[in-house]
Amino acid sequence: MARSERENVAHFSFRHTIIVRDRVRVDHVLIGAISAVNRMNVNRAHVANLSLLLSSLALFALVGCFSREPIDIKSQDPAAKIPAIKQAVEAKDLSAARQLVKDLDSDDPAVRFYAIGGLQRLTGESFGYVYYDDDDARKSAVKRWQMWLASQESGGDAATTQSVAGP
Repeated sequence: MARSERENVAHFSFRHTIIVRDRVRVDHVLIGAISAVNRMNVNRAHVANLSLLLSSLALFALVGCFSREPIDIKSQDPAAKIPAIKQAVEAKDLSAARQLVKDLDSDDPAVRFYAIGGLQRLTGESFGYVYYDDDDARKSAVKRWQMWLASQESGGDAATTQSVAGP
């Protein structure tokens, strides 16, 4: 394949990915790509390889358009959990506090960040929790949050919050 023909194929492939992202009908793009390659007098093996490549790109572009999981605060996927945390905090939903306290022990620092941010906005407290501390440093703050949660579920009040926070 001559240099100018390779440049045309590479350029067309690049334009193809942009076209797919703009959600133009993929079958028309593929037919156009194949006919353009045929006009360049490229042998059939190259046409088959290019067709396979373009079909794969179209499939990956279409698969990426769908959401993985619905937004849910109990989801294991941070992409579904974090928007749910934001929604719960915006709605001032204290029923989400139980899950937010559980999320303080998450392996994902982003989940911990949003969980403590949500709890702080809902309660005005932090109990010394720092999301980027190591596991041992976070343990005591998580226990204070768990004590706060238990007191809230048993009908606690502001005085209980003060006693959990310490002097």
